[in-house]
Amino acid sequence: MCTGCAPRTLDMHPPCSYSQHIDAVQAVEHETPLSHIASQAGAPSLVGDSPPPVVVTHHVRRLVRCVSVRPSPTGPRSVGGRTHTGEMVRKMTPAQLRAALQKAQRKQKQAISNYNREARKYNAAVKKAVDDYNREVRNYNSKARAHNRQIESQRHRLDQEIRRLNSRPTGSTFTNVRTSTQSFVRTYNSVDASLATQSLSPTEEHLLNLVSDEAANSVYLVNALDGDGSPQDDLSEADLRAPSMTVELSTFGNDLVQRWTGALFSLSPANPDAARHFCTSAREVVVKILDTSAPDDEVKKSDPNCEITKQGAVTRRAKISYLLSRHGVNTEQIADAVNEDVNNLLSLFRTFNDGTHGHAGRFTITELTAIRTRVESAISFLHRVVSEP
Repeated sequence: MCTGCAPRTLDMHPPCSYSQHIDAVQAVEHETPLSHIASQAGAPSLVGDSPPPVVVTHHVRRLVRCVSVRPSPTGPRSVGGRTHTGEMVRKMTPAQLRAALQKAQRKQKQAISNYNREARKYNAAVKKAVDDYNREVRNYNSKARAHNRQIESQRHRLDQEIRRLNSRPTGSTFTNVRTSTQSFVRTYNSVDASLATQSLSPTEEHLLNLVSDEAANSVYLVNALDGDGSPQDDLSEADLRAPSMTVELSTFGNDLVQRWTGALFSLSPANPDAARHFCTSAREVVVKILDTSAPDDEVKKSDPNCEITKQGAVTRRAKISYLLSRHGVNTEQIADAVNEDVNNLLSLFRTFNDGTHGHAGRFTITELTAIRTRVESAISFLHRVVSEP
């Protein structure tokens, strides 16, 4: 008798055969009444007041688990439409079945745990990447806003100085300086407008911003020389003569440092030749910075078709283009703006050195502060241009 089914319901009929087990399985699959299965097995039929036939699914499942297929000497056997190869099916006790289920549950739980751990790890990495990106965006936007505020402030200062300049009639003093400054401002405005729709490199943007400062300082100097300066921005006499840019100029030799220090020392309201002495020394500093950083031979070697003077020397414009190209700046408009800045500075030097400015008496602190600011910022700007990238 089958040990899986005998103890429960089929204890009054002969032992089950293999074919009867198969029939029982098929009967359940087709919902065949149990009475029909019992009649085929030789058991008495259900009669009288017996309950109606039912499908004993649980019982049949027990039967299926108890089936043991023995090898067939004639090869594979087809039973109920299924082919059996004769391989042995492992028999399992209830305890073994519970152990197998528990093992499967543990594996499933472990797989779920591993998946959740990997999912948390992935989500944490995604969150970190998003946070890093957002932080970079915030930092970029913050710098962009600060940069834009600086540009707006520079432009506002330049526009303010130009309005002050245009609000006065043209005077009879410092006419050359005024004319040169107006030319410089027109060049800057033209360059700024032409590059407004172009994509510039950070270096080009930085240089263009510095040119804006140069233009504003130049216009302020004209206003100060016309008596329309800002005394609240004046330096004290001690600060006016204090040394500066020692480190920057030392790269060109100690001689340049001494010349610049001497030029600053001459700036005193008590010195009637303060402007002339200052501009004479400052001009030598500017010229040496350009000639030392851009020798004619190097410029010609870099560009054999560079512009030269009638005497065969390389022009200042060609030197500036050479120096800018070392920074990867090949924009002609920027080279034009830098060249116009240097021209305006040299025009200022010629005005004071020639003594043709028509200015009587000593210079005030406001005027000397404006002169120092203009020349000092120009030398600092040139140092930025000529420095090795």
